[in-house]
Amino acid sequence: MKIIDLFPDIMCYSILAVLAIVALILKETIGKTCAAFPLVVTVLTILLLVASDMFIPLYHSSYLLRPAYSSHIIIACYIFLPINSNLQAFIFGFAVTICHFVILGFVTYKKITSSELFNDRIVSDAIYMLCINGMGLYFRFMNEILKRRTFLDRRECVKSTLYLKHEEDQEEQLMLSILPQHIASCVRDDLKKTLQNLENNVIPDFKPFKGLYIKEHKNVTILYADIVRYTEMTRKLKVIKIVETLNELFGKFDVASEQRDVLRIKFLGDCYYCVSGIPESNPNHAVNCVELGLDMITIIQQVRSERNLNIDMRIGVHSGSIIGGLIGECKWQYDIWSKDVDIANRMEQKGEPGKVHITKQTLDLLYGKYRYTISNAASKDEFLKKMNIETFIITPNPEESRISARPSETASMFNRRQSASVNRNYVRPVYQAGDGTTAMSHRRTAFMSHNIKNFARTINQIENKLEEAIQNMPLGKFEQWFKSPGINPFLLTFRNWNMEFPFLVLPDSMFKYYLLSSLFILFAILAIQGFTMFQLDWSVVLLFITVGVILFILIPLNWGHSVFKKIMVDKNMFSFQNQLTNMFKKIEHFITNSSSVRILVYITVSGLITACAVMDLVECQDYVKENDTFTDDRNRYFCTMPWHMTQTCALAILASFLFLRMHLGLKLMVGTAITAVFCYFISNLKQVDDSTWNIELKTQIACIINITFLTFTLHLIDRQAEYLNRLDYQWKAQLASEQKEAETMHGINTLLLQNILPIHVAQIYLDTNRQVAEPYHEEYKSVAVMFASVVDYEFYETDVDEFNMRDVSIIRLMNEIIGEFDKLLIEPCGQKIEKIKVAGWTYMAACGLDPGRKDSTTSVHRQNRENIVVQLVKFGVRMMNVLNRIRSIYHQDFKLRIGISHGEVTAGVVGSKKPLYDIWGDAVNMASRMDSTGEKGRIQVTENTAQILNKQGIKCNYRENSPALLDKTAVK
Repeated sequence: MKIIDLFPDIMCYSILAVLAIVALILKETIGKTCAAFPLVVTVLTILLLVASDMFIPLYHSSYLLRPAYSSHIIIACYIFLPINSNLQAFIFGFAVTICHFVILGFVTYKKITSSELFNDRIVSDAIYMLCINGMGLYFRFMNEILKRRTFLDRRECVKSTLYLKHEEDQEEQLMLSILPQHIASCVRDDLKKTLQNLENNVIPDFKPFKGLYIKEHKNVTILYADIVRYTEMTRKLKVIKIVETLNELFGKFDVASEQRDVLRIKFLGDCYYCVSGIPESNPNHAVNCVELGLDMITIIQQVRSERNLNIDMRIGVHSGSIIGGLIGECKWQYDIWSKDVDIANRMEQKGEPGKVHITKQTLDLLYGKYRYTISNAASKDEFLKKMNIETFIITPNPEESRISARPSETASMFNRRQSASVNRNYVRPVYQAGDGTTAMSHRRTAFMSHNIKNFARTINQIENKLEEAIQNMPLGKFEQWFKSPGINPFLLTFRNWNMEFPFLVLPDSMFKYYLLSSLFILFAILAIQGFTMFQLDWSVVLLFITVGVILFILIPLNWGHSVFKKIMVDKNMFSFQNQLTNMFKKIEHFITNSSSVRILVYITVSGLITACAVMDLVECQDYVKENDTFTDDRNRYFCTMPWHMTQTCALAILASFLFLRMHLGLKLMVGTAITAVFCYFISNLKQVDDSTWNIELKTQIACIINITFLTFTLHLIDRQAEYLNRLDYQWKAQLASEQKEAETMHGINTLLLQNILPIHVAQIYLDTNRQVAEPYHEEYKSVAVMFASVVDYEFYETDVDEFNMRDVSIIRLMNEIIGEFDKLLIEPCGQKIEKIKVAGWTYMAACGLDPGRKDSTTSVHRQNRENIVVQLVKFGVRMMNVLNRIRSIYHQDFKLRIGISHGEVTAGVVGSKKPLYDIWGDAVNMASRMDSTGEKGRIQVTENTAQILNKQGIKCNYRENSPALLDKTAVK
């Protein structure tokens, strides 16, 4: 044979190799951009492959050659080529099968004279090709299931990521609505650790806010602002108008403070106070606060004009040092303390409406930019006189009201002014909301409106995000081999080895389908051997019966529950059908969830099917030894037709790769073992007189190449399935992790929000479907209000200007006292008490803020009114007992002074970025007055409250021309 005679063969094999590479490249690139192009490429590829496979047998027709790779072309039609339609894949596979039989009938088997033998060979080949098509469909369907499951899991993963991002944004806004940035990170970490410990059933040794989060800040400026004639406004306006007015005022104050780089601390009723110079130092902190004070005057003038109200602002500003941080264990709020804070507060109290009252310390930091007049307010206040404070008044220039700027313009002009030279005739830009008023209205009228709108926007963007994410899914061959995320591309193991074992022991719900498919493979092997062998030895028949019995036992055990569940008619749980169904369910669950049992079943079934497949080779060797010559065609072809023996072994290898969720390496070992056994027996087979697919290859070598290449092809298919399984598991793990993190974030959000607002109010703001345009408010007919102040303490030393250790120790003591008061809220005496706020050493609480009584003006039962008063008084007595215990431990002389009143109260949420739940009304004002005018160690109540207490057997001592007093001993 000359080399020129093999030139057509070489050309065909070269074309085959090039087409395989081109098909894969086109599938990964052009196939994604042009919908029709993959189908055109597929048709041309199949035509060229089939033509090259048919050309060689036809070209060498005298050698009785057979098609070389028809079965591999069929597998390529179902798995490797870019065919989207299952029907198209089946049509292409069927067409390749017909071409295969044309070559067999007119070339390969043309010298067989016996029609019976010819028919047997054709039928055997038909059974094999039918199995190849069936297995192609099987692997195609399984891959589609894997891809769809991967798509769905990826979809959930993307959605989870978007929701997590929303949760993180919500958590960030919530956190920053309570705390400054420099403390928020520490608190967030502690909250996460606590929630994770609770999830793991570990009792945390540290409770968030149990410790002390404080920090010293020097060179800052404090601003206190109070609404003048506020009480008159509350009596004049309706409930909703009060909430709307405060919401508008404080919302605009928040916006202005943000523009001026001033940190809002909190507001107490009608008092608003803030600090500039924290958390980051700012050399212009004094200018910032004075500018904000003037902005506040402008804002309240606008509101006064728009709403026809007789209100004004009184503002006090002082520069110095503070301690900022958190105290207490519930309703956490950031606050500041120091003598300079008290000075700023006194400056506001002694100030004048519509003017900014500043100290000498602040004036020295203003660079001479403002006109001012000297004030003698310090001479009228003992505290300011004791601190040697000099005070001054800055009056807004009426001409400035004609100048306006949008917030962005105001900020930029202000920044330019900071770098400008000193100018006493400087005219400041007046704060005005401008076009931002409409945009900010929702944010001022409803807490977290921004996040709710973002959430709705996120929902609308999910489909676009999902489409983009799915298009970028690493499902192609290139990504599988070179860019597989988190997966070793060659070993197909997770780079994170902690994921490996959980993946290997995952339940396999498809295991029963693998067993059913193995039974069909067994029948196909038996049919091929029945048509090709002259007779079946009893040992072969016994082996087939044994394997069949084992499969017929295993299949009902795995399918019994599903079958009985569908056909069961008797619904009686104690019936025989139900008991049988439950038994099958337990068995199926055991096999499905036990990886060891599945491996044992897989090895057993694969080994027995392999034994059935190679028994014809063993028999053939024995037959050849006993018969040196063959007398007729049937005897002659009994053992000299290795292609059908190759087909049975190929089916056995197919059966070993059917179990898609079995470990990739184990299946490769089993497939390699079957191939090795086949190679051993086929290479020792003598007197072979059969066709091959190349004139230079012996039949045994051609069979070995075919079976080896089939094993390699099935391994490639298996790698794709394994990669999809691992990718899906990796995304599920990511999804579980993100869902857990989202749950943690949701827990933190809930915890934080419930510590800003009462629980029933917090639920409203956690609802992302709520209406954002409606400000929250409630009106109550009867609520008991308490102000409790710790008195006779010395917070600072008057002759010391700088911080000292005494400041921090006093804050620690304050934290312990407030924390002990907070603990009373979870005791029976405090379960209906709602903590409102803490201001300095004053603890404010209320009883009777029942959930869901929004805008309720109906009369309240007399018994309920009496109960809330008594409960709050008893709570106040418990607070006194707690303080006495702490006083004895620290050997201090401070006492508790309490004021209580009851009556109509308005509750609502006001504020912009930093919303706050508060209550307003005459009862609140009277309770505050009862505290400020009360006596140490006693509870002062109003006259109407005293009458209720007397009816309940609690004795009250009336003061002349004043409300009643009661000792804690009067309360039982």
